[in-house]
Order: sequence, then C-alpha cells, then structure tokens
Amino acid sequence: MNRRGRRSAGERPPPALDTLRTPVQTGPVNLMTFAPRQYDDIIHVGHFFTIGRRVVMDLSGLSDDEAKPMIDFASGLVFGRCGAMDRIAPKVFLLTPRGAAVPEPTGSV
Repeated sequence: MNRRGRRSAGERPPPALDTLRTPVQTGPVNLMTFAPRQYDDIIHVGHFFTIGRRVVMDLSGLSDDEAKPMIDFASGLVFGRCGAMDRIAPKVFLLTPRGAAVPEPTGSV
C-alpha cells in the first residue's frame, strides 16, 4: 500500500479468511471459491475475476435481499469484461473470464 492507503496496480487485496475458501487447482487456470458474508467482501470476487481466474461465488448463506446487490455487481463485472456467468446451484454462480475454458461435465459427481 502507498502512503494514502491505496493498493498499487497488481497488488493483491488482503485475504478475508472467512470469505476465501481453498482454491481448487483445475488445470492451467485456478478456480477460486468465495462465500461473501457482506457486500465489502465482493472485492475479492472482482479481483480474481479481473486477473483471469474462474470464480465460484457462493451466496447460499445470505438472504435474497443481501445476495441481490452482489449478483448485480457480478453481472456488471462479467458484462463489462466480456465474460460469462452461470448459475450452478441455487445462489451459487460460476464467473468465467473471457478466454478461460469451462470444463465439460464428466457425468459422475
């Protein structure tokens, strides 16, 4: 951080340990899973999406009123960066940056 308390370009945001789950290695691109607890936690979703990582955003622990602004943010992020957003379960979304491959389902879970 610089003197004004701002991060310099490329500097990783501080981890929010209660929102960051263990990253899952899935080939050349990491899949990050986040369960934001409040709107301020959504910065981590935006950070990893903008550097090209696929992000699973798990909002299942939030009420509909709490989840809606986070879905709005993620929708704008994905639209503005030409990515994709898929619902993979109720209140669980996969955000895929442009150029990141989405693995095909294998049939067994």
